[in-house]
Amino acid sequence: MPVTTLRHVVRTQEFFDRYGARAIVLGRFVPIVRTFITVMAGVSWMDARRDFTYSLVGGVLWAAGVTLLGLWLGRFAFVRDDIELMLILIVFVSLLPIVVEIVRSRRSSGGAPAAR
Repeated sequence: MPVTTLRHVVRTQEFFDRYGARAIVLGRFVPIVRTFITVMAGVSWMDARRDFTYSLVGGVLWAAGVTLLGLWLGRFAFVRDDIELMLILIVFVSLLPIVVEIVRSRRSSGGAPAAR
């Protein structure tokens, strides 16, 4: 295994040791992240029972939260009448933290690509 790959795996293990439960639950609320968060937990050898438990909790909270939010927002005519615009806005707001983090990362590294 190349050294850089090993270094990334170690960093992933450290991340999940520190933020694992929170990352898995909150990751369910972020598009794209929700797809990969449990895979990364597996790569980092997070305890399977803990991973399954927090994935279940996050999934239930996300599904119930989105359903209840839709029920509540459906009461407003401007949301019902412009649902396509609302969906685009939701995706934009969901992706905004990722964009902000990428910009911060590039600014702190001086805009240079990461060394391999």
